[in-house]
Amino acid sequence: MSMFGTVRRDWDWSRCRLGPQELRGRTMAVIGGTNGVGRAIVNEAVSKGAEVWVVGRTFRDRPDPRVHFVEADLSSLRTARDVVASLPVPSLDSVVMTQGIFAGRERKVNEDGIELDMSVSHLSRSVMVREMAPVIGSARADGSPAARIFVMGFPGGLREATLDNFNSERPYDWEKAHANTVVGNEALVLESAEQYPHVRFYGLNPGIMKSNIMGGLLGAGSVFHIAQQTVIGIIFQSVEQYAAKILPLLFAPDIDGRSGAMFDRNANPIFGNPYLTDRAYRVRVTEASEALIGRAR
Repeated sequence: MSMFGTVRRDWDWSRCRLGPQELRGRTMAVIGGTNGVGRAIVNEAVSKGAEVWVVGRTFRDRPDPRVHFVEADLSSLRTARDVVASLPVPSLDSVVMTQGIFAGRERKVNEDGIELDMSVSHLSRSVMVREMAPVIGSARADGSPAARIFVMGFPGGLREATLDNFNSERPYDWEKAHANTVVGNEALVLESAEQYPHVRFYGLNPGIMKSNIMGGLLGAGSVFHIAQQTVIGIIFQSVEQYAAKILPLLFAPDIDGRSGAMFDRNANPIFGNPYLTDRAYRVRVTEASEALIGRAR
């Protein structure tokens, strides 16, 4: 099983190109949509006519009447909870959660003492799902498709969480810290699919792309970081190429009955992490997440 996940051969979804105005009348939110892959998804969705709410730190694009910016620092779980009130959640067709960083060589924490990768890349998503799920899409017309929430991470790999050190305190290991967020996000998709059956949940594994997400690990702007990003840009697809592949999936009608499904960098359905097929293990991961969220109350 690779880091991109093993492609499923037992089913697929119907792929088609979206026309310039095909998403007109559709509304979505991209959490972490001001940079990298989130920004690329926003631009792709707007080019197809969608109205998009963008949550992030700094909005650098030109004003567009179809794009609405909500400023937020999602390292704070209280902010993550409060920002949901700034979004038209009952009117949304879909939400894509791309916010995230990568664990650094040295441990960093947020205002509540929670390891930074954990707080930004996983727990902020958990908090927002809990706030959104009860009402998302509820103000749309009768007969509208079920609302969808997509959680981006690296689902489908063979990773285990360090549940007795979920906050990466003793000792700190950046690989294990990041694995905790990866497993936490996949568990979030699977548990939410069961807890909120009126909403559809999916996991996205974009694979390796040129972005700044690993700057904290490699040293942002360092020679090594620049060289790595140059090589990645040559070998792997761009964030724009990924966005063009994934956008049709976000609105594809034939994945509706597949809540809890995971998709790879080419929008292929993939098998999930085998550790998370054990419901008891997923519950333990969820409980570890909830324990850390409780610190921010």
